[in-house]
Amino acid sequence: MQNGICIVNYFSSDHVNRLIHEFARDKVQLPVVVVDNSVDRAESIKLEDITKFSWTSEINLSILRNNSNLGYYFGNYTGVAYLKEKFGVKKVLIVNPDVSSENWCLLIEELGKYLVNPEDFIAGPKINNGTRFVSSPIPDMPPFLMAAYNFFYPLTYLIYKCFQRKLSSSPGNETFAVEGSCMLVDTEKFLSIYEHMNGVFLYEEERIIGTIAKRNAWRIYYVPAVEISHLHKPLSLSTQNERYYISSTNKYLEILNARKLTRKIVIASLRYRFFVKKMISSIIRLFRRDMKR
Repeated sequence: MQNGICIVNYFSSDHVNRLIHEFARDKVQLPVVVVDNSVDRAESIKLEDITKFSWTSEINLSILRNNSNLGYYFGNYTGVAYLKEKFGVKKVLIVNPDVSSENWCLLIEELGKYLVNPEDFIAGPKINNGTRFVSSPIPDMPPFLMAAYNFFYPLTYLIYKCFQRKLSSSPGNETFAVEGSCMLVDTEKFLSIYEHMNGVFLYEEERIIGTIAKRNAWRIYYVPAVEISHLHKPLSLSTQNERYYISSTNKYLEILNARKLTRKIVIASLRYRFFVKKMISSIIRLFRRDMKR
């Protein structure tokens, strides 16, 4: 079989339910695997209830449960490896639970047109996240730019997003990286980067994958002809996962063979950015509290 679909679930059963319903609506005739990272019996039972709906009978659906939360890459690695072993798939659509498409068959077909040569690795669609900004494609960001981005945050966030929006208006072509929330990947290549992802639980996976692809002369494509909606809130001030950002950034710098001093500067700038984000988050909470009075 040529294609398959992998979804990693982490306390998102409602979104998984909606996504599988969309696959049934579009008559997606591909094997679908849901990798459950939730490590919670109640959540697992809820996820299992999805198979009881009549509209899932037309979907070749499998559910894999992990004993621990493996994070983004290794959760998807589990699903992609399963699809390869059981169905012999050559390409897998990796998709987050909180995304939506008006036509999944068309999206997979259009992305598949870009993965036809031995050097082709990934193709990703235009991603609409409900704001004026887009999330894909992702430009390269060497260490000195990462440090500048962090030290001058949040101004640089707006500049970066404007630049990203300009890239997204291109007719579509080879790019450094695409957002991992929805992308069609070459199975063999995705599985082969396993050793490079050790120490990466969450965040910066796209840039790490982009760097590995660049070194191997693998091609990553941005395909704006097809579009999905990402239902999360990308501008929310999440300040709880600083350690994951630091770990993943360290791995990215390691892959780039960055010098020790460079790493220290980038990590210091990252800690500073989180400090600023926490301050902004606190101000917003205080403002909302005052508005409710």
